[in-house]
Amino acid sequence: MGSFKLMIKNILFDLGGVLLNLDQNKTISAFENLGIELEQVNLHAGLFTDFETGKCSADFFLASLKQLIPAPIASDLLVNAWNAMLLDFPAFRIEILKELQKEYQLFLFSNTNSIHIAAVINDTDRQFGKGVFESMFNGVYYSHEIGLRKPDVIAFEKVLELADIKGHETIFIDDSPANISGAQKAGIHTVLAKHAIEKNFVAIIKAFATSV
Repeated sequence: MGSFKLMIKNILFDLGGVLLNLDQNKTISAFENLGIELEQVNLHAGLFTDFETGKCSADFFLASLKQLIPAPIASDLLVNAWNAMLLDFPAFRIEILKELQKEYQLFLFSNTNSIHIAAVINDTDRQFGKGVFESMFNGVYYSHEIGLRKPDVIAFEKVLELADIKGHETIFIDDSPANISGAQKAGIHTVLAKHAIEKNFVAIIKAFATSV
C-alpha cells in the first residue's frame, strides 16, 4: 500500500475539541443564567447555522439574541456567554503542529463564527505570539468565511479545491462522527478524535496511516 510519506501528504484538522479544548455546557449554562435556552434559539430560523455560514453578521446575531431577553442586556455580556465554551489551547499542541510541519502540509477546517474565531485568535496571539497559530497551517478554512459547514460533503469538496489537495492523500481529524462521515464521502481518510489530541498524537497518526 506504500509508506506513510508516500500515501499521506496532508493533515486536515478540526479546531474545537481537537486542538482547542471546549466545553459547550459552559455556554449553555451561561445563556441559561441570562434566561436564554440555546436549543430554542437554534430552532429560531436556524440562527446558529446562519451565523456559522456567514449568512448573518455578528451584530445581527447579537441583536437576535437580545430580542429573546425581556430586559436590556449589553452586547459584551452576550459575547462572554457565547465564548464561555472556549477553553485553553495547550502549548504542546503547537509543538505537535511544528513537528508535523516538517513533513506534511497542515490545514484547518472549522465550523465556527466571527465571534468565536476572534476570541481564539486573540487568545492564541497573546499566548504564542501574533499570527503564530494560523502560521502552523498551509491553509485555514472557517465555515463563516467559505459559506459552507461540516458535515456537508460539498463543504469538504470545497476545502479540497481551495487547498489544492487530494482526498486520498489527506487525513482529516475531527471529534464528530457526523463530520467524519461527511469527509469519508468526499474521499478523505479520517481519524475520529474521541478526545482532544494528546502528546502521543504523532505516533497514533503514523500508526493509522501505515494501515491505510
